[in-house]
Amino acid sequence: MNLLNIYSAVTSTKNISPRANYKALIMFYGILSMIPVFFMYFEDFLYYIGSVFVPLIAVLLSQNAYWLLSKKFPKKKEVMGLISWVIGVAVGALALTYMKFGATIIAFTVSFIMNYALLALSRNLVK
Repeated sequence: MNLLNIYSAVTSTKNISPRANYKALIMFYGILSMIPVFFMYFEDFLYYIGSVFVPLIAVLLSQNAYWLLSKKFPKKKEVMGLISWVIGVAVGALALTYMKFGATIIAFTVSFIMNYALLALSRNLVK
């Protein structure tokens, strides 16, 4: 269990909901963070965490790349990013399940290309 992750979760929750009880949040996130330990090996847990965060980073990078090249964003860029992220997570989980390696590269590539393509297509449809 990583105390910095619990602290980060508690701080984020307190930013959203300032009235939340600090000690109760620590207990909640502490217990919540221990649950996966009982259901899987730590290495598998890290792979699944990677399959969630890597597509998110790909979406952020693809939106930055799109901005650098076109200097414009479509109005629904958040929805396009969310769609790309969810599909990247699903593809990463499938790749992890069936291939056991390379899931992060596949998830990154799918999310990046899909988000960039959605941004470019929406720009062409708006014209």
